[in-house]
Amino acid sequence: MAHRDRKVHKKRGHKTSGWGGRQKHRGAGHRGGRGMAGSTKHRWSWVSKFEPDYFLSIGFKRPKEAIREVNAINAGFVNDKIKELCEAGIVKEDKGKFNINLTDMGYDKLLGSGKVNNPLIITVDSCSKKAKQKIEDAGGKVITSEELEVESAGADEEVKEKKVKEEKVKEGNVKEKKVKEGKIKEKKVKEGKIKEEKVKEGKVKEEVSESVEQ
Repeated sequence: MAHRDRKVHKKRGHKTSGWGGRQKHRGAGHRGGRGMAGSTKHRWSWVSKFEPDYFLSIGFKRPKEAIREVNAINAGFVNDKIKELCEAGIVKEDKGKFNINLTDMGYDKLLGSGKVNNPLIITVDSCSKKAKQKIEDAGGKVITSEELEVESAGADEEVKEKKVKEEKVKEGNVKEKKVKEGKIKEKKVKEGKIKEEKVKEGKVKEEVSESVEQ
């Protein structure tokens, strides 16, 4: 095609250039914008009919500070690795039972997957119901951090009660001492009064004897 025969040259002087209207050949102008443009304005009727949940907001995004990663381990895995842990000195055997502190090993939770054949006494922050049941069925025990807190709280209460009792006993002893001291003082006062009375009687007798002699 010759350069002079192009459509743009042919349509010079015509404002639509053969596209039918001013707006139809200007990008996305003739269709009201690209994508979801105008969804709250001139396309709101379409959005409200076909995309009613487009502007719906559900829930929220948790901040990173509030997200805590839980390091979990299965009871079956602990049971299978019990010999290796004993050889490494991580697990202690006492009267046929194996004492394991998963908290010191860096685990937060005990899960119930796998088989448990050995009697395990496990200390951990938390555990599932299934894991606890399996370990108890095998003759073991699970000690959680909550149980430890309750035991420590009970021990603290016992210590406090003992201290209160000791203080009460001390107060009673002090009161008894004060009472005894008071009684001793009263006796001394009485004895002093008796002595004074005897002295007075002696003086009276002396005066009477002197008057008789005269």
